[in-house]
Amino acid sequence: MHLVNSFYLIKTNIYFKYMIMRFKFLAVAAIIIAVCIQSCVPTKQLKDLEQSCTKERTHIQGDLKSCEELSNEQASRIYLLNRAMSQLRLDSTELSTDLAKKIAELERTNKKYDALQSENEYLLNNMNSSAKNLLKDYQNLKGQLLAREDSINAKELQIEERNRKIEELNSLLSQQSQELKNLKAEVISALKGYDGQGIDIVEKDGKIYVLMDESLLFNSGSYTVSSKGKTAIAKLGHVLAQNKKINVLIEGHTDNVPYNGSGQLKDNWDLSVMRATSVVKILLDDANIDASRITACGHGEYMPITDNSTPEAKAKNRRTEIILSPNLQRLFELLEKY
Repeated sequence: MHLVNSFYLIKTNIYFKYMIMRFKFLAVAAIIIAVCIQSCVPTKQLKDLEQSCTKERTHIQGDLKSCEELSNEQASRIYLLNRAMSQLRLDSTELSTDLAKKIAELERTNKKYDALQSENEYLLNNMNSSAKNLLKDYQNLKGQLLAREDSINAKELQIEERNRKIEELNSLLSQQSQELKNLKAEVISALKGYDGQGIDIVEKDGKIYVLMDESLLFNSGSYTVSSKGKTAIAKLGHVLAQNKKINVLIEGHTDNVPYNGSGQLKDNWDLSVMRATSVVKILLDDANIDASRITACGHGEYMPITDNSTPEAKAKNRRTEIILSPNLQRLFELLEKY
């Protein structure tokens, strides 16, 4: 628009300059004619006037030529301006078309945006609901984890307590095992003079078994201990007196030959019990042995160590077993403690 206004201003300016020059020329000519008609002017003045008119005409012609040149220049500029205006109109048309496309695209984009906004709100609402559910699940899981952690901590404490208990039990068992080995060594040392004379010392199931044959302790069918047997039992009693934490079980055993004696003994049961009791009494002759540590029992022929099929086998079954075991009271107390 600014370019069009400039074009019209230039064109109007040239036109007015041209009209002014024509007016001056016509005015001078009219004056000359009027003077010639209405008065008698001297020839000299007329010539001067003609010369003045000629000069003015020449000057006007020069101005007119300048105006024409200016007009041509302005026409050239106007041509260029017209071309520019045409290009601008073309550009304006293209821009208008492009603008219309952009507006249409913007409208489509706005519709997509509105659709996406609606979808986003829908998803946001669902996400909020899902987030609440997730938060609730998280809190539940957190509570379960905390409860499980407490349970694990409690179990760890239980495991630590159990390990401490096992360690203490192992320490006690190790101590008792060492005491049992020491006891066995003391018993072997005390009875070393009886090797091959009917004494056998065996460690089994955490206990020391001192097996004495009938030939060492008793005559056949008797429950009176021989002098040799008393000496052996006394030596064993001396060891037991030094180990006050050891319990003593005396077991009497016979073969399967029926007892044919008389008096208060009626069968092998009675004989096995009396033999065990006889050994107990000899042990108790040592004042340092507490009677509460000793137990006596008889099994008759019902716990043989062989099948009684030969005289030798029967002789093995006729035995007295002195079973030495550690006092387990400390172990029981420890187990009850936990």
